[in-house]
Amino acid sequence: MRRLLICALAGFLATGAAGAGIGGGNGELGLDIGQLEFDSDVLGEPGVYVTLRGGYHVTDLFQIEGQFAEANERAEVFGLTADTTLELIMVNGVFNFHPHERIVPYVLAGAGWASLDQEFFGSTTDDDSAAYQIAGGSRFFLGRGGRTALPVEASLVREDTFGNGSTHTGVIVGLTWRLGD
Repeated sequence: MRRLLICALAGFLATGAAGAGIGGGNGELGLDIGQLEFDSDVLGEPGVYVTLRGGYHVTDLFQIEGQFAEANERAEVFGLTADTTLELIMVNGVFNFHPHERIVPYVLAGAGWASLDQEFFGSTTDDDSAAYQIAGGSRFFLGRGGRTALPVEASLVREDTFGNGSTHTGVIVGLTWRLGD
């Protein structure tokens, strides 16, 4: 999580706080935090969910973005501590809608890689697999120029670690800033 915050701060400083926005030819950088409800086959408990995103608006309606996400949960199992960490590296296609200049709803679909680490009773196990996600949300533009946005998103992430298909649900809120005009 510390790496995500450092990368987001560096990106924010590099852009000169240019802001966020929707428009073909512009880039976007965002940092989100929320909750991921782990599938009951994994842990069944919610975890802290942090994502770092960067994207390019191919047109006003379509964007390609890269996403790194990490969810962590610590639970008590039979009086002992169990830690679970899910890391995701995703490439998403984002479809933006423009019903209002200050609110831009979107849907996204993505594919990538998942790594699940679990530590139970002092022993650590991990596994990797392909991952897929679908999500929907809205960006709410802030300020007079509307160059910074507050995204709110709900998602479903599917991965197949340890030979077991799991679907995790997430909810995030964040900030995004535009790279470019």
